[in-house]
Amino acid sequence: MLLTLEALQARHGDCLLLHYGAEDQPRVALIDGGPGGVFAGELHHRLIELRSERVAAGLLESSALLPLELVMCSHIDEDHIQGLLSLVRRIRDRRAKGQDQEWRIGTLWLNAFEDLVGDRAPSASSANTSGVAMAAAVVASVPQGQKLRDLARGLTIPSNAPFKGLVQAAAAGQKPKRVVMSGGLTLTVLGPDEARLKKLQEDWRTYKPTAMSLGVSPAAYLDDSIYNLSSLVILAEAKTKTAARRILLTGDALGKDVVQWLTDAGLLNADGQLELDVLKVPHHGSSRNVTVEFFQTLPARHYVISGDGNHGNPKPETLQMIADARGGDPYTLHLTYADGKNELGDKLGAYFESRRQAGRPVDVRFGAARKPLRLVLGGPED
Repeated sequence: MLLTLEALQARHGDCLLLHYGAEDQPRVALIDGGPGGVFAGELHHRLIELRSERVAAGLLESSALLPLELVMCSHIDEDHIQGLLSLVRRIRDRRAKGQDQEWRIGTLWLNAFEDLVGDRAPSASSANTSGVAMAAAVVASVPQGQKLRDLARGLTIPSNAPFKGLVQAAAAGQKPKRVVMSGGLTLTVLGPDEARLKKLQEDWRTYKPTAMSLGVSPAAYLDDSIYNLSSLVILAEAKTKTAARRILLTGDALGKDVVQWLTDAGLLNADGQLELDVLKVPHHGSSRNVTVEFFQTLPARHYVISGDGNHGNPKPETLQMIADARGGDPYTLHLTYADGKNELGDKLGAYFESRRQAGRPVDVRFGAARKPLRLVLGGPED
């Protein structure tokens, strides 16, 4: 069975392609689309390239659409959702113009804001009339989630199938919710859980009137709760020719939440660990989301971090946490950028040089423009 993870350069966001299935019938899932510009600069190019590769290999008819079995938005944040919105808009626009389609979407996983909180989300116009100065991220991301959901409905793209309503984890004490995709990929939804979403809804209902009446922006609330606490956390598993492989997709979730959800799902072994082939490090390598204990709980052969230096991510402190957790065990870092904002290249260079001088060099791979990081876990090379 094929199993390959690709991490595209997505600026300060995430954009991942997960390839799986039989060698003669490969399938692909898209996880997040990055912020503005990523679709035009990276994602669209890779999808067209992938379609051409399959046609050339005889795996797809020249007139056939590239099937995207799953398109998943981990959470409603601009650096994850904007590229997906551009992707779906392209379907709509080409259909309106009578142009040939390029891909089809099997299902879209998206928990929109008002679906999460059970209420219509505040808009930029309502903020202006009520005197609430909402942060730009909130103004952009909440309507983007609404637009993506509405566009998908208008194009009859199934939403959140096979779930009825929100994509969420099982309640405490129940069996984990697992979705077996065509092609043999199993997705276990670890978070957000029902208890967390219920609390989120209660907090929002009590918070919103206070925020509006005091003229306080909901931005801080959203940053602390919606974007982190509602992030989808998915364990992807597949059996290749040689082994059962595991990839943990964490979005921007808090590390302590991920560990708690894994514990609740009964997925940690007797040593309190879950061994992984790939860990997608949360929140672009921010040191605020993780601890050494988090990485000790989730030892991995490969760590993927998507970030271009915006907000200082990925943080060298996070890289050191991984090193401390791994001790002398081998591992590989996969970073989408070798250089970027806020002197990222200098900071990374200094960190890796300090490791080399200490006699503990790090195996690190970097992405490049239109050359995504590619982790082959199963297939002819396996």
